[in-house]
Amino acid sequence: MLASRMDPTMVCTVSGMCFPSKKNMELEKHIFKYVRDYFLKNKDSQCAECTQMMTDVQAFLQSTPEDEAKTYMEKFCHEKLPSYLCNIAMNEYFHEIYTYIKTTDAAKMCSSVGVCPQKCEVQLSQKLRMI
Repeated sequence: MLASRMDPTMVCTVSGMCFPSKKNMELEKHIFKYVRDYFLKNKDSQCAECTQMMTDVQAFLQSTPEDEAKTYMEKFCHEKLPSYLCNIAMNEYFHEIYTYIKTTDAAKMCSSVGVCPQKCEVQLSQKLRMI
């Protein structure tokens, strides 16, 4: 009875016997949800705090070898997310996450997850600039 109500992919993933394909993974949603939920508790200073936190994380990553950063992030991840998501994040996506955080502007990262307002720039055509 219980087995008939369980999603086979989830059971397989949680047991550590298989990993869902990258196509079907919604890991980004879970990570971004955590970041948003954490900062939305303190709306007044959320953008500044997120930007500062990401700047600090970037400084840490710049001064730490990738393998050491992965060990640290695995520990942090297992404290905050379900184990199966951490295993997937660390085994499948760590290098991409590591590179993205090291090379992307902190404010842009916070905007992309909805913590900071997104900036919209309008490019005027040459004709409009002359008016």
